[in-house]
Amino acid sequence: MTAASTRSAPASACAAAACRRSSRTAGREDRHHPWNEDQATFLVNALQPAEVSKVVFDEEANKIEVVVPDEQLSLAIGRRGQNVRLASQLTGLDIDILTDEEESKRRQAEFNTRTALFMEQLDLDEFFAQLLVPKGSPTWRRSPMSTRTNC
Repeated sequence: MTAASTRSAPASACAAAACRRSSRTAGREDRHHPWNEDQATFLVNALQPAEVSKVVFDEEANKIEVVVPDEQLSLAIGRRGQNVRLASQLTGLDIDILTDEEESKRRQAEFNTRTALFMEQLDLDEFFAQLLVPKGSPTWRRSPMSTRTNC
């Protein structure tokens, strides 16, 4: 916020802007959320009163996923997406909001994909491939010199 003229103080310019804003938002609850260095905590506070079930922060992708109960989705997103849009602008992160059900379906699809990858790359049956999925996915390629022996 900058002062309108060189003679007015920045504080009065902020107060005037707040006054104009409060007259536009009359009748609506004005919520302020204190800044928190931890972006996940700040985001959870910004999406209140929606309840947040889980937050997954991917620093490399500069993205954060927020999981909320199914009945809380519209409350978390806000009218015309204003809650998410503002939180994204303030944190500089891409924000995805998912319901518990959507996140569960996505997790199951990832599990199935990784199971198939283990089955294909290691020639395992489904049972053993599923046991390996929580340990991580194979990132290696089979060497042309390697041979497989049946025990």
